Amino acid sequence: QQDDVHDGNYYHFDSEDEILLISFVRRNELKWTTDTNEACQQLPFLENVGPNIETPLYFFLHLFSEHLLNTLVFQTNLYAVQKNHKNNSSTTNDEIKCFLGINLLMGVKKLPSYRDFWSSNFALRDQFISSCMSRDRFGWLLTHLHLNDNSVEPKKDDANYDKLYKRNLGARVIKDLTRDLVGKCYEVYFDNYFNSVQLQRFAQGENLCVWNSSKDREGVPADLKTTNKKMKRGDSCWKINEDGVLALQWMDKKPILFFEQFS
Repeated sequence: QQDDVHDGNYYHFDSEDEILLISFVRRNELKWTTDTNEACQQLPFLENVGPNIETPLYFFLHLFSEHLLNTLVFQTNLYAVQKNHKNNSSTTNDEIKCFLGINLLMGVKKLPSYRDFWSSNFALRDQFISSCMSRDRFGWLLTHLHLNDNSVEPKKDDANYDKLYKRNLGARVIKDLTRDLVGKCYEVYFDNYFNSVQLQRFAQGENLCVWNSSKDREGVPADLKTTNKKMKRGDSCWKINEDGVLALQWMDKKPILFFEQFS
């Protein structure tokens, strides 16, 4: 039997397991303050960084990893089966690479329609692209390319609903793409769609610094929400929680919310 005090309250524990449980509960209770003494200290960055880009192909494969390519192949073929395609139309890793490469080239050489790259009109037709893949095959991949399984997509009333599920986006993208950076004190920048209190808490525990404004207002301190009407353009207010996550609100034409780790 042991006794302990948490947040000014006296607790009596019959076992060490109960102490672990109360500690876990406390970690999940977000407490916000303006006392910066509770913030975490910045950790030193010691990693040697920068890929050695030798060829355009190496750069392409650095952006489109084997894991991503395999996911594209599997999910695209799965979607084709779900659509009840009877013909043997499954794709492969090499074909997906070709498809992605063609899309990159189409971004450089732009035509009114992707079909024009296979046009019978010599002024429009691209000999290189048309020799890599047929127009119909490119169109098939364009309409079947998938990153997630539609059959298990959460519904709108589900707590796990993600409006960008089919694009495999959300906080899990940041978590997946930073797996090799964990514990190395990298600073990570990304679109504000992904930022949230929960992502910041995850990054804090993995020794990652993630920075951006946020569209997700879940978990924002209540007093930050209520100050909107009182703030003038250029005003700012902030709070920091016990995990070292900083919530900063700055007033432009409308309030802009930032989440980041305090350092």
